[in-house]
Amino acid sequence: MQVVAYTLCLFTLRKNCQERRKTLQVKLFQVIAIFGLIGFTFYQTAFALIGRWLKFDELLSHGLVVIAMTGYLLAKNLNQDPEKQLTPAPIIFLALLSLIWFVFKTLNIDILEQLILIPILAVTLWCLIGTRSICKILPIIALLIFAIPIWGYLAKPLVFLSTQAVTSLIELTNLTAFIEGNRISLPFGVLVIADGCSGIRYLTVALAISYYLYIDSIGSLKKKLFLILASFILGIVSNWVRIYLITLIAYESDMQSGLVKDHELFGWIVFALMFSPILYFGGRLRAKRQSTGTIDLLRNRRALTFMLVSLLVGPTLYAFNSQNYTAPKLSLVSQADLKNIATHDDFIFPKSKMLVGNIENSQVKSLSVINWRASNTEDLVPYWPQKFSKKWIETKTLDWPINNQTNKLSASFYRLSSSNLKLKRCVAISYETGGVKTSSYVIAKLAQIPALLLDKNYFIAHIVYVDTKLSTCKSETTRLVEALQNLNISAQ
Repeated sequence: MQVVAYTLCLFTLRKNCQERRKTLQVKLFQVIAIFGLIGFTFYQTAFALIGRWLKFDELLSHGLVVIAMTGYLLAKNLNQDPEKQLTPAPIIFLALLSLIWFVFKTLNIDILEQLILIPILAVTLWCLIGTRSICKILPIIALLIFAIPIWGYLAKPLVFLSTQAVTSLIELTNLTAFIEGNRISLPFGVLVIADGCSGIRYLTVALAISYYLYIDSIGSLKKKLFLILASFILGIVSNWVRIYLITLIAYESDMQSGLVKDHELFGWIVFALMFSPILYFGGRLRAKRQSTGTIDLLRNRRALTFMLVSLLVGPTLYAFNSQNYTAPKLSLVSQADLKNIATHDDFIFPKSKMLVGNIENSQVKSLSVINWRASNTEDLVPYWPQKFSKKWIETKTLDWPINNQTNKLSASFYRLSSSNLKLKRCVAISYETGGVKTSSYVIAKLAQIPALLLDKNYFIAHIVYVDTKLSTCKSETTRLVEALQNLNISAQ
């Protein structure tokens, strides 16, 4: 009898295991169908994201893996509320989100139109599975934030932190090196800590893995929060160690080692070694059990119809949107047309409609980038990832600007050092988008939303600069301020 009972027990366990596997497979197909619906409906944004993921660059090389992780967790935890009367709240909310996507897409604000897909997915699931069930899986949907390129905005702060950390490590080891800004001059060459060396890839991968473990593990909240904090620290510190080791290798090999030029794989090895304790202790956490409930996506045909109509509101409006944009009326006094060149005097310009300047017979020179939108596929504020050539490096300074007059100009100030360290360049840049003047490129980018809505279709970036052999830009501040104030350029 004991043998029979044992055999029946094994048979029951095997049958239950097979049923759970079959249920998981069905839910996976359902999740893939929902992802496909969102991707097909908002295909312009989805294709742009897929293109970024397939580049395998330093920012989103893990994007497809995050999508797979999210899909698996959704399938594992998906449930459906008991059938109730159709509630209008999720339908209305979904239509509103679709309209917001239309606004972002029309204004060509890529990061916002990509971010809005996450709440659109959440509300779509809300329509299908109900309020109680969607509340339980919202933390899983939040995992998708690691597949959106919003993390790129952390590159500059991370480069600054990496520079400070590596500088301290070099000082402790007494290496012969001259460090200015993000530039490390060694006896046989120069290393530059550029944006690609920010370590953003290691930080986002570390946070994505730790957050996945947080969601899918059973354990105390304190332990899981400590896991995320430790991952955050290791994700940053591993990049510091990587840069320091590359500097050390470059120093010892007289810049001849292959790792100096190609250290992609080396970086991931350093990260894997430092992150291995997180994987070890995270792997010891007990995983949550799979949900046994099933869902029927076609249960309420009426709700499904309203959901599809709400989803299509934004894409339909965008398909029939044929707004015409007019060029602004420009007033240019004492400004020469530079024929929209891509570079000049070691400045790198974005793709724009016009480039004018006063670069002759003047110690303080000026350049102005002018752009407007001619069609829905163009940006009012052009993409401008790099303003200065690699000949120049930005160095920190505490001596300028120091007066209130400069702050009223809404200008950002830079002190640059040339590669031979003998020449300095003092630069002031001011942005104007549809009448909104600011010192921040990010704010200028966001200002294009009200600018286009109010039909103020123009963007101008003013650059004034002067070269000097002095070690400070303090004495040049007045001249730069006067040059900005005297620029006779306007648009309406």
